[in-house]
Amino acid sequence: NLGALLNDAGKVAESVAAYEAARSLFEGLGDRRSEALALHNLGRSHTEQQRFGDAIRYLGRALALRVSVEDQRGALSSRLGLGQALSDSGKVAEAIPILEAGLAESRRLEVVELEAESRLRLFGAFRKAGRLAEAIDHLTEYIALRDKLLSASSQAAIAEMQTRFESERSAREIEVLQRDKEIQSLVLHRQTLLRNALLVMLLLLAILAAVAVSRYRLKKRSEEALQEKNRQLEVAHRLVELERDKSEQLLLNVLPPAIAGR
Repeated sequence: NLGALLNDAGKVAESVAAYEAARSLFEGLGDRRSEALALHNLGRSHTEQQRFGDAIRYLGRALALRVSVEDQRGALSSRLGLGQALSDSGKVAEAIPILEAGLAESRRLEVVELEAESRLRLFGAFRKAGRLAEAIDHLTEYIALRDKLLSASSQAAIAEMQTRFESERSAREIEVLQRDKEIQSLVLHRQTLLRNALLVMLLLLAILAAVAVSRYRLKKRSEEALQEKNRQLEVAHRLVELERDKSEQLLLNVLPPAIAGR
């Protein structure tokens, strides 16, 4: 109890010493159930200090001990704590199966408050893993369970859930997730626009190339036709010159030079 009070007062290092002393006493008394509780509390304190290696070790020992004494609810609590410590330490892939097993166990035992805790911790783990759709599903289920607990008769459970998981925080988390999804949607939309713009540019370039080739061929045909006309005009001009020379020669042959000159 002293360890719990020190932990609540923010004196985590002192609470660890108290929990360790209690664990040693329980071990000497052979009270394995209480020893498991002290180990669990040690794990939670180390988690709060972000000493995840020690936290995982203590919570793993607490889980094994609680399973051995058939403390199902205590084992479930230690399993959730172990999953959270693994998730906080970045070992999300290891945390998710443990938390999912905790969720299944809480539903089997019909412990609504621990099922809600399982949902919330799975939400955090899936969010860290980038699996946003599954994270939203778990957060939605958590909110429904929280509302169920708020309408229950147990004031102790209501107070605990209200202090640990505020409704405003849940709403903010949903908003952040929705915003993340919107950002992903905008990124995909931007990529689609860029791809479509590239396709349009390629199509325009193809049209311009086709127009350029068509104009080049038309110009070439026009130049060839012009050259042919010029050649025909030159031939006609030469024929006219020849005919004129013949006419002059004919005049010179049949008329006296003076008259032909006039």
